[in-house]
Amino acid sequence: MKAKLKPGTCYMAGLTARPAQRNEVGVETGNAEIEQRFIAMAMDLFKIAPNRILIEERLSRRHVYFYHSRVAKQLAEIRSREERLFRSRDSLSGNYVAGLFDARGRFSKQGIYLDGISPQDEVMLANLGIQTRSGRVSNISSLAALAGAYSVTLASPTLRRPHDSEEEEDAKAR
Repeated sequence: MKAKLKPGTCYMAGLTARPAQRNEVGVETGNAEIEQRFIAMAMDLFKIAPNRILIEERLSRRHVYFYHSRVAKQLAEIRSREERLFRSRDSLSGNYVAGLFDARGRFSKQGIYLDGISPQDEVMLANLGIQTRSGRVSNISSLAALAGAYSVTLASPTLRRPHDSEEEEDAKAR
């Protein structure tokens, strides 16, 4: 099967975790914007009916998913070929990395992390100029330049610098 590469499809491939069950396409998130974007893209890109999208509460997170064999295979193919597909810094790569960050990224005082990424993901990110070590992003500006325009999480007006504490941010705001 030849995957159709479109920016939205690449974002969904990065966003959707490796499925827990066969033919499942889904995301587990605590962010309502990511959840709404996933639902909207599933309906627009893949013509999934709203009643086919399932939502389960899991502690403080929600698991939003649907079952569709063709879509699951298409997204799995994109993920399996990510090293070859995403070599240049274009909108397709930016959307894939944005989806990857929205699904697995987090901010902390020590920096920006991509939790649970595979060695294959690290190679693909390195090909795009984003260096990671044990999930920690070394060059935040490169990540923001590539995926910031496409990511829900990175779309904030300014990225917090890792060394800023909450008190310093409050003082700056006053």
